[in-house]
Amino acid sequence: MSVLRPRPPDDPLAVESLGPADGPPAASDVAAAVLAALLKGGSGGDPLTAALLDVDTLLTEYGITRSHARRRESRLFAILATARAIAAAADRVILLGDRATLAGPRLLLASCAHPWHDHLARGDRGGRPRLIFVAPHHDPDAIGGLLDLLLPPGQGSATGHDRDLLDRTALIVVGEPATAPTTDIVHVLGPAVEGRVFHTHSWATDAPGCGSGPGSVLGTAGLIAAALAGIDVVRLLVGAAALVARSRAPDGAAPVTTLATALGGAPPPVRRVVTWAAALDPLADWYGHLLTAAAHPAGLLHCGATGNAGSCLAVSGGEPRRDLPRGSATPEGWHAAAAADTASGIDHLRTAGATGAVVRLPRIDEHAIGQLLALVLLATVVERGDAGSPGRCGGGVPGL
Repeated sequence: MSVLRPRPPDDPLAVESLGPADGPPAASDVAAAVLAALLKGGSGGDPLTAALLDVDTLLTEYGITRSHARRRESRLFAILATARAIAAAADRVILLGDRATLAGPRLLLASCAHPWHDHLARGDRGGRPRLIFVAPHHDPDAIGGLLDLLLPPGQGSATGHDRDLLDRTALIVVGEPATAPTTDIVHVLGPAVEGRVFHTHSWATDAPGCGSGPGSVLGTAGLIAAALAGIDVVRLLVGAAALVARSRAPDGAAPVTTLATALGGAPPPVRRVVTWAAALDPLADWYGHLLTAAAHPAGLLHCGATGNAGSCLAVSGGEPRRDLPRGSATPEGWHAAAAADTASGIDHLRTAGATGAVVRLPRIDEHAIGQLLALVLLATVVERGDAGSPGRCGGGVPGL
């Protein structure tokens, strides 16, 4: 296995416009005013903003900014403790929820967990379980295939308690109280998950309205999945909080306002996500659900690095955080080739006349992904917000 480098520094991400802004010159000033009002006045009832602004509360309760004396009473401690208990009880965990809610955990696992987490032996996973994502709308073949996996021939009558740890499965119902489809799936999976069914809505660990949907990536839905995979959820939240704190600073709003104005000034109704790293591919799915949750008129088309003109959210991953294995002839060449491919892709987008913005991450790790999530959440709400009602989606900002 390749080796993780020592924890890197917490470098800030950078945002730059991909092409000339189509909005009026005052658009960035309007966006800055909306952002300032949003961060000063709270979520305004918007669940996306509430999920983001709740990060500071989670960290404060956990003890990042004060005494650790009452850490065990915090919501984050409860999430981490629950994840440890589930990991100790099963080698597979099914997360059952709607696609919008599961898009966040998928992104976290792809970007921050071991690239081949589910393929490692349990010992190499540090005793952590494999993760399976199931949405209620899955077709019968998908559910049947899952039953083949969980109840192989000859074990159909075995209960969960009869099995060895490496053959045990736990089920987490993510989000709001179970709907009819999820109830049916829980019933069907009953023999495989006996005694190990958990419901995140019953833990009451989220800010009001943040238990499901794309905003829950920084709430229980995202954090429980991340903790199960061994991701440093504290560092993830610290990254998100750092971006929010940076945006509150007198001269620190540039990343959010640059992204909001660069994306909002483009007239095409299609928005594209461009990445150059497999770890960031699920960003497109999560961002598409985010636009829908924010009542955003833009559609979404996930294109590769050779995408044509249009409104693009391009994200580069920066330096790798994992050293190449011993025996690699030219590891520096691998890194240089990846950087050259990214630079060439950005140049192509500009040559093709694409508008939008490039978000440059220092690397793909928990702190950088936390910043990225906070940046995109804030920019989406600012872009569709109303200065008179900060944080509410759908009002529209002149020039955005």
